[in-house]
Amino acid sequence: MQVRAGNHEGDGPWSDTRSAITDANAVTRSIAENSASGTNVGATVTAKSTNTTYTYTHALSGTDASKFEIGSTTGQITVKSGTSLDYETKTSYSVTVTVTAAAKTQGANAQSVDPNAPGDYIVPVTINVTDVNEPPAFAADTATRSIAENSAADTNVGAVVTATDPDGVAKFNTLTYSLTGTDASDFTIDSSTGQIKTKSALDYEDDTSYSVTVNVTDGKNASGTADTTADDTIAVTINVTDVNEPPAAPGAPTVAQNSTTPASKIDVSWTAPTMTGKPAIDDYDVQYRKSGDSTWTDASFTGTTTNTTLTGLTSGKSYEVQVRAVNDEGDGAWSASGSAITKAGERNPQHQ
Repeated sequence: MQVRAGNHEGDGPWSDTRSAITDANAVTRSIAENSASGTNVGATVTAKSTNTTYTYTHALSGTDASKFEIGSTTGQITVKSGTSLDYETKTSYSVTVTVTAAAKTQGANAQSVDPNAPGDYIVPVTINVTDVNEPPAFAADTATRSIAENSAADTNVGAVVTATDPDGVAKFNTLTYSLTGTDASDFTIDSSTGQIKTKSALDYEDDTSYSVTVNVTDGKNASGTADTTADDTIAVTINVTDVNEPPAAPGAPTVAQNSTTPASKIDVSWTAPTMTGKPAIDDYDVQYRKSGDSTWTDASFTGTTTNTTLTGLTSGKSYEVQVRAVNDEGDGAWSASGSAITKAGERNPQHQ
């Protein structure tokens, strides 16, 4: 750019060629997302002149000027207070820098025009926001999940425990989950989904609550370099819910003739069912009937012993006997039938 002065006696010579702005007419600057307020947005956008008799004032306008500020004397664009630059929301901003040259006061000899900057210079500036790896995070510090006791191994423990990653590109938002904490050895976790699963069946009577920690990482640090350090954690309480667990059915009882007279008795014995993980047996029920009858008779047995003698039966007849166990969570199923024939001889229909 060149300038020449004129008066009533003629035009003066053209000035030397000068660049009034350090950059081209339209310039580009870059800044990393999430940069703090006051951070410089690239290099300055300012006038260049060898003429020291002029000052240069910089002002900002344009579509996105409210997001930034500029040093009036330096031309340095900075992030304005309260501005959040988020690559995932907006990747580019547009502003205009206006550079105004003004003569310094130097008495009567002060020039009225800067030969190197005769007026305002308008510079469109594109500000590009560069992507930065942002760590994933859980929505809260704690969570609770529940699962019914006796659930099989590899059963899902409630809903997935997931984190949110603000990054919008696959290179930054591939998440990996892992499990640590007091009771981590009792569970597994799907590393890609955050789904906690049982490692084996849980027993409410052994433990009603477990504590684990879910960790998440996107596999990179802020600069995008590989890093498997956990980005965030969440403490998860896993509650085991109680399920009614009545006893299993005993095996078919052993039924035998009683050797005493009158011949109206049979001896019955049975084996207690396995009660691992269940409340203890607190009673047995015993019922009997003549073979071929459709109706069972309660033997009025009470207690936790595993044998009894049925009396008052008809001699020389075959009887079927069944047993079931009872605990505080319900009645078990009846056993298969055991049977025996009372001794032939005296008839005594009265059941004592």
